[in-house]
Amino acid sequence: IFFTFPDVSIPAGGYLIVAADAAKITDYYGRDNVVGNFTGELEENNHRITLVDNSEPPVVIDTVRYRAAPPWPLAPDQDGRSSAGRMPYA
Repeated sequence: IFFTFPDVSIPAGGYLIVAADAAKITDYYGRDNVVGNFTGELEENNHRITLVDNSEPPVVIDTVRYRAAPPWPLAPDQDGRSSAGRMPYA
């Protein structure tokens, strides 16, 4: 996916939802921690998610490999749910 984060802070213990349609998620779930809209989609196998800053050249902040397999949850696969990677001690 491709997404540029707005000027937003995530509080300690908090999280941010990055959605394809932020308004739809905000309206439906009543959440205020939603940003979007991203473009593209995650493939089922071996997709890399890389978070970079906006410097030139970009500096990699974090990278995770997404797969529709453990340790990622299997339930979201093809039924419209979301999947989340967590860093509880970050």
